[in-house]
Amino acid sequence: MQVVLDSNEFLFAFLAKKKECILVLRACKNMHAVIPSVVLEEVSENIKMESGKDQAGKVRKFISESGWFEVVEDAEIPNVLLEKYITKGLKKEDSVIGAFTEWIGAKYLISENRHFLKLNAKEFKVLSAKQFLSRFRLTE
Repeated sequence: MQVVLDSNEFLFAFLAKKKECILVLRACKNMHAVIPSVVLEEVSENIKMESGKDQAGKVRKFISESGWFEVVEDAEIPNVLLEKYITKGLKKEDSVIGAFTEWIGAKYLISENRHFLKLNAKEFKVLSAKQFLSRFRLTE
């Protein structure tokens, strides 16, 4: 099963704001979790602002080198897909994540973003961390 994680899953986990997000990251050890390069950049920048450059470097290294996540360059996403998600009302950065999810053929996008959670996508299902954990009966 291939899943895409939005930036907020990492941010809420690394900043210890949502236990469910921590559990989702741990579950990624046993599944095919993919993130677009824009997510890695967003997470690094936000952690840097919240916790400093050193912590941002540690988080970036964990995401890139743990083997739990596959980081894929998103520059090759077809413009027609990007435009599709912009017309669905997503901001530019979010449209990249939505288009990426469809582009790689992932079954699920895990996000806490209300815009994604309201998104009517036929190509994949959007689930919050809590919904994802419940659906697949994943626990600590």
